[in-house]
Amino acid sequence: MNFPVIQITQRGEAMTLKEIARETGLSVSTVSRIINKENYKCTSREAEEKVWEIVRTSGYTPNLMAKELKKSGSKRPMSRNISCLFARTDNSVAEQFFSPIAQAVEQEALVQGCPLGYSFSMLHISEIQSERINKLEKDGVVVLGKPGAELDRLLREKFKNVVVVGIDVNEVPFDRVRCDGYEAAGKAIRHLYDLGHRRIGYAGLKDISAYDAYFDFFTEHNMKIDESIIHIYKSAFGIDYKAACAFLQAERELLPTAYFCSCDMIAIGIIRACRELKIRVPEDVSVVGFDNIEMGQIVSPMLTTINVPMREMGRMAVKILLDRINKGHTSPISIEFPTELIKRESSTDILVKKA
Repeated sequence: MNFPVIQITQRGEAMTLKEIARETGLSVSTVSRIINKENYKCTSREAEEKVWEIVRTSGYTPNLMAKELKKSGSKRPMSRNISCLFARTDNSVAEQFFSPIAQAVEQEALVQGCPLGYSFSMLHISEIQSERINKLEKDGVVVLGKPGAELDRLLREKFKNVVVVGIDVNEVPFDRVRCDGYEAAGKAIRHLYDLGHRRIGYAGLKDISAYDAYFDFFTEHNMKIDESIIHIYKSAFGIDYKAACAFLQAERELLPTAYFCSCDMIAIGIIRACRELKIRVPEDVSVVGFDNIEMGQIVSPMLTTINVPMREMGRMAVKILLDRINKGHTSPISIEFPTELIKRESSTDILVKKA
């Protein structure tokens, strides 16, 4: 699937706060708090998303620059322009993990008075002429995911202010907003271990910290690693339940008691495959994911997973980027967010009777 370079432009005449309030059925003050972050958790997620959808489609821009102008007495407020780049070379825009981060980046940029200029994927770098890249917003760029060698070179050459957001972004020479994927994966595996599981399978990507954490946990606990229940995926995109059906069917006579998955999409695919094969989750096999995407709360049984504070990471990335642009710091800094195990229905004690 191709992803063209998208420029965020104002569509028609921008709406006012009153019009947004009327459209959403919320009060003007509530709409203002959602947009300006004065009391961000005062409403439901559904109400917030309604407001932000109208903001995006109407072109409404908070008048924060006017506020700053009034405070400082300056004659001319300073505007900033930033871009957002998906580092993954495959279907990054559709990936469930990065969507909330990208949305939070866009929202925070808007709140800070610097609406996003361009949002594009590494997939199209080779298709974009160099002169077009030179016209991109150069104040700064938020990179979603770990940059490869080609992107690293491009960022160094074309941008002075860069912040990278993601899980496995340990070795990048830019500002970072991250979570410790290795530690988080350890929490998930430890959860299954504490429930009594010893035959724990792995389903997911290989060149990531979650994969390393899986092997290290078994080694540290003097447990034998069974290669037959390790299933490497080439991509985390889509619910590849057919692949899960194949390996679950092959393992049916000697199923692992649990699966740890490197992302929720893969875990959801396994749950769907189990349903099709009449394998009960969690009675026959427990399943734990990683990401805490919203779909994990809809699937039945609801998915036990590791929560990654994606929206908070996206908002922080914009703040860090603007601080660098405004010369608030010059050396690379790293902000690490904690992760949390979210216990739901897809994992249970190994001693639960399989009646």
